[in-house]
Amino acid sequence: MLLGRDTFSFSAGAGLLAGFETAGPVAFLLGAAVCALISYGLWTLRNWARHAVIGIAALQAILALPKVSENAIALNVPRMVVTGVPMVAAAALIFYLSKSSTAAWFRKG
Repeated sequence: MLLGRDTFSFSAGAGLLAGFETAGPVAFLLGAAVCALISYGLWTLRNWARHAVIGIAALQAILALPKVSENAIALNVPRMVVTGVPMVAAAALIFYLSKSSTAAWFRKG
């Protein structure tokens, strides 16, 4: 495919995707809508938004764990740090949003 663009058609795998070959922008818009909704909820101090962010951060930390572990086993410290930063950010979010003083602000709002 790299040598000749005409030798392989990009629509050749369309049958395997069941019509979802153009679903990327739709998934992006759905994700952006969810992010906007959660952002609005955080801005207006809604407790459901706090719980949603804690859940998403926990999912992010869990999904980052295999790459961090793989780089730790390979003793690749720079890549371990780069892949570990999202995990640290997720842990910081979970810690901050789980504090009782922060939860009190969301209960007032």
